[in-house]
Amino acid sequence: MKERFKNLNIYYRVSIYSLILLAFFILALSFLFFLGYLDIPFGIILGSLISISSYFGLGLLEVKNKRDTKGIGGIVVSVARFVVLAAALIISGWLYYEKSIRIFNIFGIVGGYTYPLLVLLFFTVRQKKEQ
Repeated sequence: MKERFKNLNIYYRVSIYSLILLAFFILALSFLFFLGYLDIPFGIILGSLISISSYFGLGLLEVKNKRDTKGIGGIVVSVARFVVLAAALIISGWLYYEKSIRIFNIFGIVGGYTYPLLVLLFFTVRQKKEQ
């Protein structure tokens, strides 16, 4: 499996491995569905899907842009990623505290958003060690 993803750029690898980790997180947190705490797994799923889609977008930009510079597209994707995360946090906070609709946990969204970043840091350190 390692050789299959060797020729992909780092953002595609982060997206793939983060999706695999998300599947494990969903299986590990599935007991919360039966206990009635739907907001924590849904928050993790929402936050990780925001982050994974942004890394996939950065991977598309890197494939399209053959040079090492990402240009304005990378800036737009990075800013859009934070805007979407902020919107998700604001909407979930508004639903949670104002309307008492507990469907997304704010801390779950932040936690789901940060673990693909940890996967990116892992791959970056591994890539620097190989050079």
